[in-house]
Amino acid sequence: MLKNFKLPHTFAILFVIMAFAAILTNILPAGSFAIRTDDGTVVPPMLAVEEGTEGTPVPNSYEVLPSRPQGLFAVLEAPITGLKEAIGISIFILMVGGLIGVVNKTGAIDIGIGSLMMKMRGREKLLITILTFLFSLGGTVYGMCEETIAFYPLLLPIMIKAGYDSMVVMGVIMGGSAVGVLASTVNPFAIGVASGFAGISLGNGIGTRLILWFVLTSIIAVYLSRYAKKVFDNPEKSLLHGLNIEFPFMKDSSSFEAHANEKLSVRQSIVLVIFSLSFVFMTYSVIPFVDLGIDFLPTLGWWFSELSALFMVMGVICGIVAGLPHRDTIDSFLAGMGDVLSTAIVVGFARGIVVIMNDGLITSTILNWSVSIVEPLGSVLFVNVLFFLNMVLTLFITSTSGLATLTMPIFAPLADLVGISKELIINAFVWGSGVTNIVAPTSGIVMGASLLCKVPYEKWFKFMLPILGICILVSIIFLTLSVVTGVSI
Repeated sequence: MLKNFKLPHTFAILFVIMAFAAILTNILPAGSFAIRTDDGTVVPPMLAVEEGTEGTPVPNSYEVLPSRPQGLFAVLEAPITGLKEAIGISIFILMVGGLIGVVNKTGAIDIGIGSLMMKMRGREKLLITILTFLFSLGGTVYGMCEETIAFYPLLLPIMIKAGYDSMVVMGVIMGGSAVGVLASTVNPFAIGVASGFAGISLGNGIGTRLILWFVLTSIIAVYLSRYAKKVFDNPEKSLLHGLNIEFPFMKDSSSFEAHANEKLSVRQSIVLVIFSLSFVFMTYSVIPFVDLGIDFLPTLGWWFSELSALFMVMGVICGIVAGLPHRDTIDSFLAGMGDVLSTAIVVGFARGIVVIMNDGLITSTILNWSVSIVEPLGSVLFVNVLFFLNMVLTLFITSTSGLATLTMPIFAPLADLVGISKELIINAFVWGSGVTNIVAPTSGIVMGASLLCKVPYEKWFKFMLPILGICILVSIIFLTLSVVTGVSI
């Protein structure tokens, strides 16, 4: 019976988690820390809650506040509020879908993929390894996460027509980037934010993190390559075998092979160049070079508003270059948006969980309890328990920068208390958070990727379970050795 068990639909899972969060607000005491604003002003807990003050929590300032239980209406309203808060990334996903819809209409992708399949025949495993390292590099350097959504419609046709399944695609993109974020080296949204609150340099402990990144990325690359070969040799061994999977943007995918010997027209070649440059420029525009100590490249600081405009404009340009009538361009763009609509919505639904917890004032309560657990422990036990605590906390707060802002001002001062270096506190935070974010059902990125790849969540969790075990084991070994030897490079 358990073998045939299937989890409910993604949206149903998120509603259940939101309902559970609401139940917790009726059980756990409400509370908050005092908040220190950017100008150094400390706002008392109750006043901070009433005024919605933004800033960092002050250690040892937690106070129990009047309960704010969240009921049925709060659960129903939370996804809407979550969508409002996540509107930037939702629109970004829609614009990416729109661009791909236009490029599909030009026929450039059909011929381009057919040609690529011919050139890469017999070397697909090499492509899997290279792509895994590239996505992991994006994760470790600048926290590549939400941006990966743009690459699924690009790689799915290539990998599936090459004889693999969509699990390979999700493993390369989601798994590769997530392992990179776990083993962040200079990721400003994780290491940068955490180091700032800990009062140490971004480079403290970078040697250890670099070694961890190479080890874990190599492991997942080998794991994905072996699974891909197994599926290629025998499709029945795919974890997705027997599922009726169809991809909206691959309705005409049977034509890829038919176009394998065709040549791109000049217009189609230019369209593919524009299409490819869109993703290259997107990657460049979000990298905070100034925070990485790189001065010779300008930091654009683009985010979802600018990226959405980029893909919208590129969609129009591709339509013009291809000579499409304006009605065909617009219709194709709208059709492409429709193909990714569910993914755009699920991101906002996932944000609803945080909305309920914050409105119910239990986030600070959970954090305060976490401090009481680790504070009396010895150094080795302390850093490893802190690692697992960050795994749990990430289920509720999947944003690494958000979790760092909430926890590091509280946990970092404890380093002196137990006699360890502060970079170990940061490593325990980033590595613990990273493990959970590979499979967190509360993550809009995980659930969005699951929808795009048509991979049921339970299948993804089962597939990544060995990698999770390895990541946990390796992280614990690195943390323990760092404490015992006193060496952190």
